[in-house]
Amino acid sequence: MVFQQAPIPTAFAWFFALLCFFNCLIIGVKEKNIDAKMQVHSIAPVVAGRWLGAGALFLHLLVLVVAPPGALAMSAGFLALGLLHILRRRTKVETFRVLADMSLLVPPVAWLLT
Repeated sequence: MVFQQAPIPTAFAWFFALLCFFNCLIIGVKEKNIDAKMQVHSIAPVVAGRWLGAGALFLHLLVLVVAPPGALAMSAGFLALGLLHILRRRTKVETFRVLADMSLLVPPVAWLLT
């Protein structure tokens, strides 16, 4: 099913955009030291990393309350990012990056399969 007959709902698109934004922030916080060594500037030093996990878990619950189409899949993406951020110190950088990007695949794949 490559072509969707119905347009993607606005709420789903907004929450997916937030999921992508949180993905970038969480990866940026994890790679803060690498960026500093390479003298690369990002938004990561500005963001308080300790609140990202809680923010992702809050959005996990908010998606379920607002309940756009595909809410369970979107919620799973936020849950995965939140838990990954909480466990960031136990995860290698490459593994962390792959798992964070995999959390972005959950909502679109679930949307296409429904």
